[in-house]
Amino acid sequence: MRSERAGAPIALFLTALALPGMAVGIHAANHQDPEWDVPSRAARKKNPLPEDASVIAKGKVVYEAQCVSCHGTSGVGDGVAAKDLEKHPGDLTNPKVQDQSDGALFWKITTGRAPMTAFGDTLSVEERWQVVRFIRTFAASPFAVVSPELEAPESLRTPLTNLQRPYDQLRRALAKDDQKAAAAALPTLNSAVEGLKKVDVTKLSDKLGSSWKQSVDAIEKAMVGIRKAPSLEEMRVSFAGLSAASEAAWARYGHTMESPLFVFECSSATKTGAARWVQPTREPDNPYLGSKAVSCVKLLRGIAATRPKEEGSGESR
Repeated sequence: MRSERAGAPIALFLTALALPGMAVGIHAANHQDPEWDVPSRAARKKNPLPEDASVIAKGKVVYEAQCVSCHGTSGVGDGVAAKDLEKHPGDLTNPKVQDQSDGALFWKITTGRAPMTAFGDTLSVEERWQVVRFIRTFAASPFAVVSPELEAPESLRTPLTNLQRPYDQLRRALAKDDQKAAAAALPTLNSAVEGLKKVDVTKLSDKLGSSWKQSVDAIEKAMVGIRKAPSLEEMRVSFAGLSAASEAAWARYGHTMESPLFVFECSSATKTGAARWVQPTREPDNPYLGSKAVSCVKLLRGIAATRPKEEGSGESR
């Protein structure tokens, strides 16, 4: 997929497109940066490649080979080489990039502008259109980081954090279609669930203790299906149940991680339809369809670790 011809990384091709204060044209057929004019004819060009998973996956290959060192895996400009650049790489999730036409982006990749090399002789026409398709997957979807429903004590949030780690280990194994790694995650996940069950509810109010028991029962019920699953596909069906129960617990009580937990949904996750999952990073890593899931994913929300005290106290809900 990657061209063998030499060329500077494509990662700089949108460096100037999303700088603060830079306006973007609003003409429907020619969304472009007025400081980097695109010929109208070029901007009106339509992407000849379909918006399907195989095209986007090929664009991802080119992006990872040429762009990721500067733009980063999630397109926000946080790649390992970004800190050494005089200009911050363009944030590809920025509407000022996403509002530009496919033709405009293709033309800029093709012609280049310092410090970016022109890629018309480096990447094939098809590769450039594929990259444009992949860039569209970075379109930022509106979401909010929400506080937990309750101001729960650390005695509840810590075991939920202990659950998140093996849960994420299983999620990553499913995303890689790795049945051996999925099986290896289960003992630690089982131990984490046992840790939830060992919480001393006598130290909680009756209301909070009852709520906690219901949450743990839902997680344990989902674990039964995962333990008995004879295949990855069956495990994924049960993982959807575990994700729903775990998300509900994290959203209610919180966790102790420094960053939010991010909730994603895939509209075609399992044979029964849409399903969610939770992970500690913003770049989606789909446990249901793995490498086949490129365009079905939506970021729904983030879950903060704790509820700010000014929002109200513990058992108000």
